[in-house]
Amino acid sequence: MSSKIYIVTGAPGAGKSTAVQVLLSLNTNIIFFDIDWLATSASELAGRSIYTDISTWKPYRKLWVDILKSISLNHQVAVLFAPISKQDIEGLVNKATISWLLLDCNDNERISRLEQRGWSHYKIQEALNDANELRQECSDVIDTATFTPEEVAKKILEWLTKPA
Repeated sequence: MSSKIYIVTGAPGAGKSTAVQVLLSLNTNIIFFDIDWLATSASELAGRSIYTDISTWKPYRKLWVDILKSISLNHQVAVLFAPISKQDIEGLVNKATISWLLLDCNDNERISRLEQRGWSHYKIQEALNDANELRQECSDVIDTATFTPEEVAKKILEWLTKPA
C-alpha cells in the first residue's frame, strides 16, 4: 500500500515555524508538524542531542517519515515542516510518494531574521548555503518575504489541495 508524504522545507529563517502556527489556528482537517516538536523526547530516547549529534539526524528523520506514512495510511493528510533536503531522506522512504514545497526568502531578509534571533555570522552563512541548495531541489516555492504569514498559510493550503 502506497502513501503520500508532504514536506514543507526551507532553510532557517524561511518562516516554517510561523507558517505552522498560522495553519494550526485555521482548524483544518490537515495535521501539521514542526520537526522540532519531538526533538527533546527523541534526544532523551537517544541519550544525546538531536540538535547537535549528527549521528541522530538520519534516525530522527526516519522516525518522522514513518509517522507521516502511518498517518497517510489512515487516509489523513499530514505535513512536516523541516529544514531537510531530498538527499537527507534518500533511502528512508519506501512505498511512498513525497510532495515538496519550499518556503524561501531573499538572502537579505533571511540574514535580518536570523540576526534578530542572535545567530552568529557562521550559522547565518550555513543557513544561506542551505537555502541555495534547497532552491536547486524544489520547483514549488512560496516567497515568505513577499506575503504575510496568513497569505503564506493560504498558499500552503492551495498547494496541498492542487491536483497532482
